Amino acid sequence: MVLVLFILWLVLNGHFAIDAAMLEIVLFGLAGSGVIYLFMIKFTRWDKRIDAFFLKRFYLFVAYGAVLVWNVIVANFHVIKVILTPGESPEPVIVTLQLPIKNEFFRSMAANAITLTPGTITIACTEEHYVVHCLKQAYMDGFENSAIVKIILKMEETYNDR
Repeated sequence: MVLVLFILWLVLNGHFAIDAAMLEIVLFGLAGSGVIYLFMIKFTRWDKRIDAFFLKRFYLFVAYGAVLVWNVIVANFHVIKVILTPGESPEPVIVTLQLPIKNEFFRSMAANAITLTPGTITIACTEEHYVVHCLKQAYMDGFENSAIVKIILKMEETYNDR
């Protein structure tokens, strides 16, 4: 996990020239990644088994991120259309979803995916259902069978098999 945190640090830093500043960035990145990892171990329920799960299933996390980014881009255009098209107006609705996700972490991933998508926001997330506010009913139609839910269910299935 330290390596993942360090790579994230390098990518988000945006400095890729080989010079004295890069050495400073690398040193601070390694130190910061180590401190964050130690914090994760001490103050959260993180352990080495989760590291192993994350590294073995890294492709699922990448797929989740890619699908989420794509959904956000598409939803942006839907919301822009609602705002800029004359005569078309939002029809806000509150929808209750039943998703078969059992694990708390993966339920929160689904709730965050909904909230990060423009035009929708998760109001409540319980073990039984999600309550979502959306600008139009069509934004949530078929979400139960969407790619993002399938990826999360696959993550949960492989997490339970570890």
